[in-house]
Amino acid sequence: MIYTNCVPESPFVLYNFFNLFLSVFGGFFLAFAFTSHLIEYSKNTDTDDSDASSDDDSEDLLEDKYYEELNALDMRVLTKEELDTLQSKVVEVETPDGLVKMTYNNSTESFWYYTNNKSVHYKYLDAVARHFTIENNCRQICVNYKEEYEKGVATIKEQEQQQQQKQEQENKKIEDEKHISNNYDKIDNLNTKKSVFAKFKNYKVDVKNDEKKQSKGKNVYVLTDKANQFRLSGSLSDYDEKIKKSTCKKDGDGEIPSMDYATFKKLCINNNRSNDCV
Repeated sequence: MIYTNCVPESPFVLYNFFNLFLSVFGGFFLAFAFTSHLIEYSKNTDTDDSDASSDDDSEDLLEDKYYEELNALDMRVLTKEELDTLQSKVVEVETPDGLVKMTYNNSTESFWYYTNNKSVHYKYLDAVARHFTIENNCRQICVNYKEEYEKGVATIKEQEQQQQQKQEQENKKIEDEKHISNNYDKIDNLNTKKSVFAKFKNYKVDVKNDEKKQSKGKNVYVLTDKANQFRLSGSLSDYDEKIKKSTCKKDGDGEIPSMDYATFKKLCINNNRSNDCV
């Protein structure tokens, strides 16, 4: 009888165990390192996205500013002198389309603005106009565009409902006429003999329905009854030059004023009388 030793040699077992330990530990370490790197990358990406979104929000929020403050102002009636004085008032606002300096001209009943960008979006100009109105407490000159827009949307919805009701009535009328026509055709077929002449069906097209289908899906533009008016008066350098000239004119007020001949003659007579009294 031959006996064999089934237990492997001790050095071989230790070698396999050591390799297994290194494989498991190495795999765990690589997985941990990869997971940590992925989490860190995800955090950085979220931070960048949040920063970008915050920048976008700061730009988009300008068009929604100053509505609450505008509605809080009293609708007081300004005199002509007060309205004319507004032309000397100026506000500066940094918009996403560039810096805007704005004032109000009562003679044209519009806001005049200066900027280096000739294509500033209307919504930003409207926000600057609200800011000007709040700063100078002149609610009378500013149109609340949001209220006017909501009125325009309500008007469009009402018109669409009326049009839909009218269309439903017309469709019902057409269906009733078709039903009556079919009844007449049945009676006519029963009372008449077959004719050798062909009868052509009436393929009448409902033009209004076709137009409705074609118009469906078109963009609807909301037109407001009132809106603030704006006029581009020049660049920022033009505004600085205007202020410079205005300042120089004020500094020259000490010069001899101009006078007409009647005033000059009266002044001479007064001077002669005073000389005679001496």
